[in-house]
Amino acid sequence: MVSHPIALAAMISATGKDLPWDSGSYEICKNIPIETPSIETKHFIVDILLALPGTRTKKKPLRHFLPGGLGVCLPAVCHDDDILGLHKWALDQNGTLALFAKELEITQSTDDSPNPFNNKDDLNAWGGGTTIALLVVGVLVALVLYSTCVVNMSLQRARDRADILNEASGEAALTATPVEEPRLKLPKNLAWCEAFSLNGPSGTWTSLWKIEPKRPTDCLNGFRVLSMLFIIMGHGLLESAHIAGYSNALCIDKNPFCDNAAATNMWAYMLLAGQLGVDTFFYIGGFLLSFIGKNRPVPIVLGTALRYARLLPLFGFIMMLYILVAPYLAWGPFAPRFQHEVYTECNPDKQTWWSELIFINAFYPWKPFNGGCMGWSWYLGVDMVFAIFGMVLLTIWKMNKAVGWGIAIFSFVVCTVVSFQQVYAYGVDGNGNPKMAYDMLNPKVFGVYSINLYNRPYHRLPGFLIGLVAPWALDIADKRGLRRGTEPRTFQAKMVVYLVCFIALVALLFCIFLPWTNAAGAGQSKTALKEGRWTLLDNAGYIGLVRPIWCMCWLVWTLACYFDYLPLMSSIFGHHLTTPLANLTFGAYLSHPIIVKIIAGNMDTYYSYTAAESITRCMAFAMLAYSVAICCWCLVEKPFATLTGWLVPKGKKKPAPKTTQPSTMSGISDPGEPQAAVSLPRIVAPGPVATTSATLDNSCGGSAQDNASWKTPTQGASSLT
Repeated sequence: MVSHPIALAAMISATGKDLPWDSGSYEICKNIPIETPSIETKHFIVDILLALPGTRTKKKPLRHFLPGGLGVCLPAVCHDDDILGLHKWALDQNGTLALFAKELEITQSTDDSPNPFNNKDDLNAWGGGTTIALLVVGVLVALVLYSTCVVNMSLQRARDRADILNEASGEAALTATPVEEPRLKLPKNLAWCEAFSLNGPSGTWTSLWKIEPKRPTDCLNGFRVLSMLFIIMGHGLLESAHIAGYSNALCIDKNPFCDNAAATNMWAYMLLAGQLGVDTFFYIGGFLLSFIGKNRPVPIVLGTALRYARLLPLFGFIMMLYILVAPYLAWGPFAPRFQHEVYTECNPDKQTWWSELIFINAFYPWKPFNGGCMGWSWYLGVDMVFAIFGMVLLTIWKMNKAVGWGIAIFSFVVCTVVSFQQVYAYGVDGNGNPKMAYDMLNPKVFGVYSINLYNRPYHRLPGFLIGLVAPWALDIADKRGLRRGTEPRTFQAKMVVYLVCFIALVALLFCIFLPWTNAAGAGQSKTALKEGRWTLLDNAGYIGLVRPIWCMCWLVWTLACYFDYLPLMSSIFGHHLTTPLANLTFGAYLSHPIIVKIIAGNMDTYYSYTAAESITRCMAFAMLAYSVAICCWCLVEKPFATLTGWLVPKGKKKPAPKTTQPSTMSGISDPGEPQAAVSLPRIVAPGPVATTSATLDNSCGGSAQDNASWKTPTQGASSLT
C-alpha cells in the first residue's frame, strides 16, 4: 500500500471517523480499483461499543457505553475476522491508537445480526430459485399481455358485427337509442383470458378504477387507506433501523448526550401510531362481515375455503419475491445485513414460512424467530382466526340473538382480562419497573410485550368484536324505528352527535400520545422526568384498553357518517378515489416492508432521523408500495380472485318478488332480491385486500363497495413487527 499512496489515502478517506455512527464513503471505496487496478477493495460495516470516560478499567468491564457503527475500507485480501485481528493488534500498540482501541469494543456476531460484514464476501449472488421466480413473473406478464390481446380482438369483432347489423337494418339511423356495448364471447379454451385481461367485463385494470354507486359505508375505504399510511410510516421507521440504522441514533432516545431527544417530544409518537392501525383493520373486518352477512347466508366451511383460496395466491407470490428476488435487488454496504435477515428468518429450520402460508401462524410457532418469515404477516393468521370465529358467531346470532350477544360480550371481557393478567404475570424487575411495558422506544420492555402479547389473537379480538356487534345494535335500532333516513335531525340531536364525535377524537389522540407520559422528559437528565414512570396498573390499563377504545372511536365516526351527520367527513373518506386505494391495500400491506428493506439495503450511509425526513420517506414508500400493489393486482390478485369466483357453484336464481322495499338498514341491496348466486362470501385479503366476485373479502383489502357485494372482510394490514 505504501507504493500506492493515492489508494491508501482513498481508503483512509472512505473509512468512517465521525463517531459513534459513520459508515464512511462506500462509493469512494468501491471506485479505488478504477484508479488503481492492481488494488481491489472491500467495504466493511462494524458495529461497536464506545466506553464512556471513566467507566472502564482493567478490573471493570464495559458497563456504560454508546452503541455505534463504522464503515471501514480495506484491501480485498482482508476478511471479516481480520477486523477483529486489527482491533487486537491496535490494543498491543502504544500511544493514541492503543488508547482509542481500549475504549472501543466490537460487538459479537449473533444469529440475527452478523458483525462485521462486507460487501463482497457476505453478499450472495442469486441462484436457481431466483431464476425460477423471475420466470414465474415473466409467465404472468405474458399471460396478462396475451389475454388482453385476445379480449381486445374479441370485443373488436363483436363491435364490428354489431356495426354491420345496424347498418344493414338501418336501425342506427332510425332510433336515438344508443347501441349497447357488445358482450364478450370467448371460445371455451380461451375463457380463462377474461380473468387475466386488463380490460373487458372482468378486466383487472378497468375493474380497479370503476366508479361504484355511493353507499353509506364508503367512509370505511378512507379509514382503511389512512390506517395503511400510518402503518407504512411506522414500518418505515423501524425496518429502516434494522437494516441501515440512523446516524443520529443518540438523539432518538434520551441520554446524557441528547437531553431533548425525539422520545421526549410528544409529536414524535404520531409517527408510531401505525401499531394501532391494524386494529382499525380488525374493526372494519368485523363490521363489514356482520353488516353484510346478517341478511345473507354465511357458509362457514365454504366461506373459509374461499377465503383461503382468495388470500393465498397473492401472499404466496409476495413471499416468493421476498425470499428469492428481493435480497438480490440490494447492492449497498448494508445489503449483506438485509440478505442475512431474509435467510435466517425464512430458513426452513425455523418452521415459519409454511405455517404462514396455511395461516396457522397465530398459534404455530408460538414464538417464531424474530417474528418469523415476513414477520408483518402475523396479521393474516390472526385475521383468519377472526374470520372463522366471526362467521360462527354471526351464525349463532342469527339463530338466537341473545346467545350471540352473550358469547360476544363474554369473549370481549375474557380477552380484556387476559391482557391485564399478562402484564401482571410478568411482574416487575428488581428496580420495581414493569417487565412488560408499553414503551416502543425501549426495546427491553417493549420486546417482552411484542413477543408475548402484541400479536396474540386474544389481545386483538376485542377490537374485532366491536365491529362485529355494531350492526347487531343497528338491527335493534332498526326494529325500534331508528334507521337511516329517519334519524333525528334537530339541532340538539346534531350537537349531541358532534360532541360524541369530538370526544372520540380526543380519546383517539390520547391513545396515540399517552405513552409519551411514560417516556423520559426533556431537559437535564438529573432534573428531567425519568423514563418508565407508569406503574404496573398503568401499563396493564393502557395495554388492555387502548385497542378497544381506539376501535370505539372509529365506530363513532362510522355511525356518524352512516347516518349522514358528518357529510364533509363522509365525502372525504368516502370519495371514489379511495375505492381503488382500498382495493390495493392488501398488496400494499404485504409489499411495503420489502420496499423499505430494499431501499435501506441500497443506502450508501446511515439514515438521519427527523420528523420531516420520516414523513417524506413514508410518502415515497407509500407511492412505491401502491405501485407494486397495482402490478400485483393485475398479475395475481384480481385474476385469481376471478378464477376462484368461477369455481363457486351457482344456485338457481329465485324469481324476483313483485314488490320490494329497499333495505333502509344496509343501504346496499334489497333483502328480498334473489341471492342464490351471490349469497357466498367474497374473499378479501387481510387488512388490505381487494375483492372480486364470489370471494370472501377481507375488510382491510376490499373497498366498502366491494365488500357490499358481499365478501367476508379480512381486516388487516400490517401492524408493526
